[in-house]
Amino acid sequence: MIQQKFALTALALAAIALTPSFSYAEDAAKVENGKEAHADKFEKRGREMFAKTDADKDGFLSKEEMEASHRARMEEMFAKTDTDKDGKLSPEELKKGREAMRDKFREKYKEHHEKSGE
Repeated sequence: MIQQKFALTALALAAIALTPSFSYAEDAAKVENGKEAHADKFEKRGREMFAKTDADKDGFLSKEEMEASHRARMEEMFAKTDTDKDGKLSPEELKKGREAMRDKFREKYKEHHEKSGE
């Protein structure tokens, strides 16, 4: 049950992270009060993720390409979280994994605000 919830949560997060959208860049520009550098960086990241996911380089994302990309990301996240490498995630490993992810995002947020002078 916990593994299913983790898998669904991870899949949803991966889908959000891997879905490039240029409207996100527009929203980011508004949130950042028109700071174009932030929007440009966000748009560039979207293009990079699209290109990485577009395995056959046809300019489109197929369902299979999205699934393969999500699967690879899931496997990477699982491998990092499964610290005892037994092929299963314990509640403790899940908790530590969430804490590590939260710390990573906090650090990125902190770095971003230090660079932007906020």
